[in-house]
Amino acid sequence: MDYEKQIENDAEEIINGKGYVVIPNVFTKEEIKEAKDLIDKNMDMLLEEAGKKSAIQGEYDDKKDSANLVQGKIIVWNLVYKGKIFEKMAQKKRVVDVFKKVLGNSVVLGSFAARTVNPGDKSQLPHVDYPYFDMHTMERYPKNINFSFLMNCQSTIMIDDFTEDNGSTALVPGSQKWGTYPKDTDKYFKECIRVTGESGSAFLMTGACWHGSYESKENCGDRRAILGQYLPGFVKPMEDWEKGSKFPGGEDIKNNFSDDLKALLFGYDYPRIMQEAD
Repeated sequence: MDYEKQIENDAEEIINGKGYVVIPNVFTKEEIKEAKDLIDKNMDMLLEEAGKKSAIQGEYDDKKDSANLVQGKIIVWNLVYKGKIFEKMAQKKRVVDVFKKVLGNSVVLGSFAARTVNPGDKSQLPHVDYPYFDMHTMERYPKNINFSFLMNCQSTIMIDDFTEDNGSTALVPGSQKWGTYPKDTDKYFKECIRVTGESGSAFLMTGACWHGSYESKENCGDRRAILGQYLPGFVKPMEDWEKGSKFPGGEDIKNNFSDDLKALLFGYDYPRIMQEAD
């Protein structure tokens, strides 16, 4: 199948099919090892700051600390500033081209982060992703909001193999068409499937699907992933890429981003000073 046809087929599956596709061998073993080493280095630094040996999924509290605990897990945010390999992964053409078919050519990067599921972790609460993730409180959204078009795509780069034992992502196929928040957890766990694949694969989905990482069995090893969030240009990104560069050396990193990455991070024309508009 030619490239353009494959891209269109993947986009159609995300919009009107199961809501996801898994593409094998998107990244090489060398690229995956480089990313894994940097993820572990940054994760260890955050654990040390938080005074933890590990972060257990399922231990929920409201404490906000330097390790950015989300549902008990530590997230390494702002990855595009933490290594050239992450810059490369965020702008991967095979991924971005699919998402442009879904979200339009003004697609922007909303977030790029790393997350590790540890042996023995409990299942993550089912959810939908930004900008839908507060839909449990519908008063925050416009009246009659629906999913007739999508405002989110997610790339999950499998740093380790995703298996049914190590906390691979669970997802309800076709749920991107429902336009609801997964409050019915019984329905979710009854209908969800586990998305599996080999290290180096890219799991592309829309965050409108009901999903969450599944429980991980003891002694099965860590399950690392890089989570990329892609949005139409008119949706405000979740991470602030300008403020994210405000650390020693950050401006130099930003100035040396490729044109493609700059377009994903800063390319949308608005907001702007309208008096200065062309």
